[in-house]
Amino acid sequence: MRTILPSSRRFRCGLMGLGWIFLLLIIGLVTANIYYVASEVPWGDRGLDLLSPELVRATALTLVTSTVSALLSTLIAVPTSYGLSRFSGRVSRLLETIFDIPILLPPLVVGFCLLLLFNHLPFAGKSIDAWLGVPVTYSVAAIILAQVTICTSLAIRSMKASFAALDPRAEQVAQTLGAKPVEAFWKVALPSVKQGVFGAASVSWARAVGEFGPILVFAGAFRGKTEVLSTSIYIEMGAGQLENAALVSLLQMTLAISVLITVSVLSSAGKDRF
Repeated sequence: MRTILPSSRRFRCGLMGLGWIFLLLIIGLVTANIYYVASEVPWGDRGLDLLSPELVRATALTLVTSTVSALLSTLIAVPTSYGLSRFSGRVSRLLETIFDIPILLPPLVVGFCLLLLFNHLPFAGKSIDAWLGVPVTYSVAAIILAQVTICTSLAIRSMKASFAALDPRAEQVAQTLGAKPVEAFWKVALPSVKQGVFGAASVSWARAVGEFGPILVFAGAFRGKTEVLSTSIYIEMGAGQLENAALVSLLQMTLAISVLITVSVLSSAGKDRF
């Protein structure tokens, strides 16, 4: 059993000095929302009903689109980040830079570029929306596409670090024993970074839940159609209903924190198990 000396513990706590200040800021953000809802939000007929059809639909749409986006982002990120981690040179660095563009740009710019891509960029003589025959813009599909654009970049960055930390010699040994490259990937590399995959998926889901800018520009904030929790806050604030906006904000915060805690517990249990 390793013993941590009191002086070492104090030193580590001291190194986190600025971190403690940031922790207080986060606690303050959560506390401010809870306090405002508890003291200012009128309940009953005057407040936003948590079971109102609009809020229930916005919550359900948030959960569905975020889950689909997280799965798609992880599905894209795993093979892509593996390839990036196994190659080096200018091409690899160029690809990494390109993949980082969606998270480097302002979110509103990403949404605006998606809007231009699907409506104003000629594709086989007409816009992509017209070519598909089913408009993507201002639809549920636009919500998912906006989320995936951002979340995939985050997932690739996260997963690349996991694969880069993995010793490639294990895969090389598997191949010398007769395994094909795809078998070495599925049976050696991927199981070794399952915690990284789990983490990338959870971060992607949390980011998708809170995504706002690209969704607002590309999918719109139409009540009953493309309204998710983040745009619901925007709608309520635009109508001057700060109490309702605070309630939706607290709901979104509770939802995200609950899921992340669950993911953390399951991840720890899996780590202890294996």
